[in-house]
Amino acid sequence: MTYEYEALNIGESMTRLLNNADFNKIFVDGFLKDDLVQLGYNFASNVNMRNEFAEQIVARKHLRDYINILISTGVQAKETIENSQYQSEGE
Repeated sequence: MTYEYEALNIGESMTRLLNNADFNKIFVDGFLKDDLVQLGYNFASNVNMRNEFAEQIVARKHLRDYINILISTGVQAKETIENSQYQSEGE
């Protein structure tokens, strides 16, 4: 159960970060959205640097995927903990 509690804590921490206005403004809206739009524009308009821009775009996708994994793993861990507690109560 230690893994589940750690995953739950990390998922809840990520959720708190995503609910923080400053984090959203700088990181989510700025880095993951607005800057991504600029990278797409740069990718389309600058043939010589496409590889570099493509790498930056893919890196942001990996980061977004990681954030989603942290949250979903936390949700799954919470369900596992709750099911375990429910089963313990029934015994």
